[in-house]
Amino acid sequence: MTASDGEMGIEKFRSARIDIVIVDVSLPGMNGYQVIDTIRPLVKDGTKIFLWSALAVVRRIDGVGILGKPFDIDELWEKIGHDGTVHPSTTDDKGRDGLQAK
Repeated sequence: MTASDGEMGIEKFRSARIDIVIVDVSLPGMNGYQVIDTIRPLVKDGTKIFLWSALAVVRRIDGVGILGKPFDIDELWEKIGHDGTVHPSTTDDKGRDGLQAK
């Protein structure tokens, strides 16, 4: 399921059971941080949230993983972990410190 902006993403999140949410920092309208702030109170147990960014520095949000652009699916599965816990790594998929949480 995809959304072209933050408002549409929130609407879709409210109307469906979503297991993994990947939110771009630079959405039109509401930015990714605003979307996460809006949906977090609605999140059910087990839903994983990731912030997706090409920016060098992103704001860390407790319990939210960070994905750099581009990312591969193996990186996503690695960050979810075998126990289902989000592991918010600050390295890109090549092990470089390409993203820094502040």
